[in-house]
Amino acid sequence: MNFPKDAELHQVTIKNSKRDSIRKPVDIEGYYNSGTGWHACKIYDISTGGAALKLNQFFIEGDEILLRFGSNSKIEIFNTTVANVNGQRIGIRFKNDTTTKRLIESIMASN
Repeated sequence: MNFPKDAELHQVTIKNSKRDSIRKPVDIEGYYNSGTGWHACKIYDISTGGAALKLNQFFIEGDEILLRFGSNSKIEIFNTTVANVNGQRIGIRFKNDTTTKRLIESIMASN
């Protein structure tokens, strides 16, 4: 079986995927706030459109939460919307603007 070289790889659209951008597996400590203070979570994949989180709180699609990467309070805080829920794992969608996209790209590049 022949596999493509790195230069030959390209983005593939998966029909069942709700994300329009490429996901990157990560292991990032994060914090979320749904109005009851900051709580720890694990960010386990990220794209410029959204991220997947593991946490200990129940959410429903459409809930709005704040998300922070890492424990530094000076790090950018992102407004997000819960896109899907699977037990303790949720998918969130980032605000769709150029500034957010650039910040997420820099986080992806550093991890």
